[in-house]
Order: sequence, then structure tokens, then C-alpha cells
Amino acid sequence: MALLDAEMAGFWAKLPLIRKLLLSHLEIEFLWWMDSDAMFTDMAFEVPWERYKDSNFVLHGWNEMVYDQKNWIGLNTGSFLLRNCQWSLDLLDVWAPMGPKGKIREEAGKILTRELKDRPVFEADDQSAMVYLLATQRDRWGEKVYLESGYYLHCYWGILVGRYEEMIENYHPGLGDHRGPS
Repeated sequence: MALLDAEMAGFWAKLPLIRKLLLSHLEIEFLWWMDSDAMFTDMAFEVPWERYKDSNFVLHGWNEMVYDQKNWIGLNTGSFLLRNCQWSLDLLDVWAPMGPKGKIREEAGKILTRELKDRPVFEADDQSAMVYLLATQRDRWGEKVYLESGYYLHCYWGILVGRYEEMIENYHPGLGDHRGPS
């Protein structure tokens, strides 16, 4: 497998790629990242861009779970919008240091397990690292982060697959929440 940075493998591989994409395409305002195991299921959905006019980073999550509870599943980094600006590059620079494989990732995982609610013991992952960053540096990042809970930017396929036909029949695509495929 070809990697931009061999030390940033697995879920961390997205960070050097996103940085490269932002720097290589200055003409784009937002990058919509989706992990390789994600797909669009609602082709009629329209992103509420006006809602995000003052935000640089939009991801699915809940303010109280991230900022108050420091819950490791308070947000999801599998699908997010990132504005192409210096703020975003700075965020990537602060997010990435927990990612290099080996001792750094293992030690960071111990910190995340200790500091985040209900997080099991395992190496550092990008999602837990982002919760930790936002919860501990809210003054620096929080104002430009929009934790979207009005609709889903993601959904685990196992929840959808058995109900997809039922959801199409009973609900209306384009809503982007539990009423239709996300």
C-alpha cells in the first residue's frame, strides 16, 4: 500500500493526505473527507452551507459529550467537512503528533484511555485524539468547530443494511437523519 507517511498508517493515514489535498487545491473552500469504508446513500441531501459559514471544521457529534463528558465517542471523524484555511492546517498539525505508529501511538493511547470517558485500552486513534484536543483546548479550537447533531454525517453500515429497503419505503431521502438513509 502506498502511503504519504509510513508512520501514519491506519486511521491516521488521512491526516497527511488531507494536508496535501488542502495545499494542492487552494481553489476549494471545503474538503469533505469520508473514510474508505463510507459511502453516500442519500443523493438528494443538500449540505446546509449557511449553517457553517463561521465554522472551519464540521463533524458529527454532541457538544455535551465532547466538552462536558469528554466521551471518546462524542464525535465521529469518519466523515467531516474541513475549510481550506490556515486554521485547518494548524489543527492538522496539532492533531497528528499522536499518530505515528509504535511507542508514540501506544503511549498516546494510554493518555486517551485515562482522560476520556469509557475509552477502552488501545493505541491512539484519530477520533479519541480529536475529542481530547477539543475538550482540553476548547478556547483555541472550539469557536470554529461545529459539532453537527441535527443530521448524520455518518452511519454504521450494519445498522442500515438490514433496514435500507424499509427506510426508503417509509421515509424520505434528503433529510440526512434517522428518517432516511444517511
